[in-house]
Amino acid sequence: MEGFAIVKTSDVEEAFKKLFEEVRALRKEVEDLRNNEQELKAYTAEETAKLIGFHPKTIRKMVRKKILAAVYAVSGKGTYRITWRSIKEYLENRSKKTKLKS
Repeated sequence: MEGFAIVKTSDVEEAFKKLFEEVRALRKEVEDLRNNEQELKAYTAEETAKLIGFHPKTIRKMVRKKILAAVYAVSGKGTYRITWRSIKEYLENRSKKTKLKS
C-alpha cells in the first residue's frame, strides 16, 4: 500500500530542530559523565609523577607534606592513591603562583 503524504516544510524543520537539540543534550550529558569519571580516578605516585613531570619520590614527599591529597592503599605493598582532583588543584595553584611571579 503506497501513498503520498503532504507535509509542511515548517513541520519538518521543527522536527529536525528538536532532534538536534536532543542530540546536543545527549552529547553534553556524555561529556559531563566523562568529566565526572575523570574526577573519580586515583593514580599511584608513579602515574602522578608522569602526569606532573616529577620523580615518584618527590610525589611521595608532596603527599607526606600534604601538598597533594592522597589515600594510603594497603593492598600488597601499600601505595598512595592520589585523586585527579588533587592533581588538578595542585597544577592550578602552581600556574597561579607562576603568573604572580612574572
